[in-house]
Amino acid sequence: RVNTIDDAVRIADEIGYPLVLKTLDEEQGRGIYANIVDEVELRDAFATSKNNYKNLILEKFVVADAYRVHVQYGKVKELWKMIPASITGNGTSSILELIEIENNTPERTSVDTASKPIPLDEVTNLNLQKIGLTLSSVPEKDQVIYLAATSNVSRGGKAESCLSILHPKNADLCIQAAHTLGLDICGIDLLSLDASVPWDENNAVICEINSQPQFGDLKNYPHLYDDVMDRLPTSNPIISLYVSNKFSQNQISLFNKSLTELEIKCTPTYLLKNGCPTQYFDTLSFSADISTNEHEKLKQILVSIKP
Repeated sequence: RVNTIDDAVRIADEIGYPLVLKTLDEEQGRGIYANIVDEVELRDAFATSKNNYKNLILEKFVVADAYRVHVQYGKVKELWKMIPASITGNGTSSILELIEIENNTPERTSVDTASKPIPLDEVTNLNLQKIGLTLSSVPEKDQVIYLAATSNVSRGGKAESCLSILHPKNADLCIQAAHTLGLDICGIDLLSLDASVPWDENNAVICEINSQPQFGDLKNYPHLYDDVMDRLPTSNPIISLYVSNKFSQNQISLFNKSLTELEIKCTPTYLLKNGCPTQYFDTLSFSADISTNEHEKLKQILVSIKP
C-alpha cells in the first residue's frame, strides 16, 4: 500500500519496473494504471489516482497473457483468454472513429451482451501516448492498436473460451486456491505466457481471486448456470411478473420463504437496467403503457428458465 508519492517511488526502486498502480476502492478494471515503465509515468499515474481514490497499492507488472479460470464446486468449469481492447485500422479512419465504430457493433450494444464499450478516458489516452499515438492518429490498414494494458471486459476487452488448453497443474493450482479461501465459486486471474504450460515452468502467477465472478452470457455458457441452479432448494413458488410504467416503486419480495406465490411489479426502466430479478416466472404481463421499443427489448432479456 502506498500513501504518498515518496512511498511509491521507494517501493518502485525496491521491486523494479514495470509496475501496476491500482486502487482498493474500485472493481472491474477501473482505476488501474498498468505497465508503468519509469518514475515519470509513476508520478503522473499517482497524481491522477490520488485525486480520485484514497487507498492505492503498487504491484509488479507481469508481462504475460491474462486468463480467467472459473472454478465451481471444486472443478475448473471454464477458461477464458482475456484480450485487451483494440481496434484494427482501415487506412482512413482515426482511432477515435474506429473506437466509435467498434462501440456501435451489435456485439457491444445488444441488451443481452456481456461485452462493454471501449472507454474514452484518460487511461485510454495514456496508453495511446505510450505508443506515440493519439485519438486523432490514423492507423494503417490492418494495423492492430491495443488501447489498454489490462484485459478487463468491463474496459472493452474480449474473452475467448479455451478450456481445452489448460494444463492439469494449472487447474489444480486454481482449485487449491479456491479451496484455501473457502470459495465454492470464484474467478481466478492467472497470468501466464501460455496456460498449456505448468505454472511452475513459466513463472505464471495468480493476480487476484474474484469471489463474485461473471459467468458469461447464458446462451454460450448454460452449463455454469445449470450447475448452480441444480444445487438450489427445489421449492418453486408461483411467480407472476408485472411490467408497467405506472409503478411508482418496484415491488420485489423475494426473501419471504413462507410465500407460495409471488407478485413482482417492476418498471421497464428497472428491468432494462438490472435484468429480471428472478430466474423464472410463471406469468408475464405488460401494461398498455409499455412502448413498442421497450417491449421489444424486454422480450429479449426476460427469459424464464424453470429450475
